[in-house]
Amino acid sequence: MDKRVRIAVLASLIALYGPTTLANQVQDLPKLVETQKYTQAYELASKLVEQYEGDEGFDFYYAIAAIETGHLREAMFALERVLITRPDYIRAHLELGRVYFLLNDPQNAKSRFEHAKSLNPPASVQEKIDTFLAAIDAKKSQLTENWSGFIAAGLGHDSNINSAADIDAIQTDIQLDVGSSSIENAVFDISEQGKQQSSLFYTLDGHLGWIKPVNAKTSIFFNGFLTHRENDTSSDFDISVLATQFGANYRKGNAFFKVPINLQQIWLAGSAYYHQLSANLEWAQQLNKNNTLNTYGMLGIRRFNEEESEIRDVDFWLLGSTWHRKYDNTSLQWSATLYYSDENTKEDQMSNGFSNIYGRYYYGFRYTLQGNPWRNHLLSSTLGWKHDEYDNLDPTYTIRSPQEKEEDTLSLDLGWQYRLTKALSLDSHYLYTDKDSSLKDLDGQDISSYDRHQLVSKLKYQF
Repeated sequence: MDKRVRIAVLASLIALYGPTTLANQVQDLPKLVETQKYTQAYELASKLVEQYEGDEGFDFYYAIAAIETGHLREAMFALERVLITRPDYIRAHLELGRVYFLLNDPQNAKSRFEHAKSLNPPASVQEKIDTFLAAIDAKKSQLTENWSGFIAAGLGHDSNINSAADIDAIQTDIQLDVGSSSIENAVFDISEQGKQQSSLFYTLDGHLGWIKPVNAKTSIFFNGFLTHRENDTSSDFDISVLATQFGANYRKGNAFFKVPINLQQIWLAGSAYYHQLSANLEWAQQLNKNNTLNTYGMLGIRRFNEEESEIRDVDFWLLGSTWHRKYDNTSLQWSATLYYSDENTKEDQMSNGFSNIYGRYYYGFRYTLQGNPWRNHLLSSTLGWKHDEYDNLDPTYTIRSPQEKEEDTLSLDLGWQYRLTKALSLDSHYLYTDKDSSLKDLDGQDISSYDRHQLVSKLKYQF
């Protein structure tokens, strides 16, 4: 509950009960409190506290002024003095409960509110006490260690499991010597494995998360993800991913900070393919109740497991920012993300003497819109675009005239989730990818461009 709301709720209880008379010298104190001139009231009370502490009326108004100016410990002692002489004083119990709540002491706050409720205040006051008791229970649950996760199994179809261009042959400028003769601009047929392959596929996903609050502002966490996908027509492109993440969260006011360490291992066709290690720093700032700005940065390394693939090892960094927007009285919300990344290769040259072709930088955006148009139904759509530019010319198929390599990738993800029970849901997605590459063969044919359609449905159980 927002601090201003808490103050307003408890302040509304004050008007229902009043203290006994004050000495003539401090008649201005209640007037200052009742007109919400809390700073002046606190300054006046601070000058008179040695003379008047122990006076029930003075201590009460002194406590209110101290609460509203942030001097919570002083308010606590003053209210405890009031309750020594008037243990059935409902208003003092309410204010002391508020003090404990603001001091992040939910146990004592709950005790005071429950005691005030037992004294049979008016129904309107009881309702407001119940609001605070619910907030206290919610706050206590946030300080409890928590485990969560899901398992999901799915079936889908992929029109292009190997992300291949729709071509049968490539004309190069390579010269081949065959016996005593040579072939200029050799043409290479694409093998069946290298052509576009469509297939049914099966997926198994799992996630396990743990979070442990250290205090009201700080928590530590761990997340583990496992994804396995098998294709029906060929195992050459079966993929498994194991990802772990651990780190700490910190909240201060409307700002939220997250520092995770990420480790990821990829297997392709049952063999270790590459692993990636990265460190993130994320900062989310709640601008108001409907708008949040999230800024993040990442530093990492990617290392390929096979020795002959070391030429592809890179060190990288990434910066991004996301604006998240939701609306009152509707489930509709959207987010927009911009990002930029740079990947630098460890090796400058490849074995053929050409400069390393795997270094690159890229940037892009992503826009997501989602909402619940009907009960138990969640619809979502994500549109993305990414532009890649590679650091060096690519001589793969045009050795005598290497080409600049640029890529533009357009992606679309349409999702529908139907919640069968509180824990069980059916998740379906249609994914479209259109990659446009600048690489062409000697005949001007696109050799790295492709499109891809995927449709998948998963049954997910959350715990």
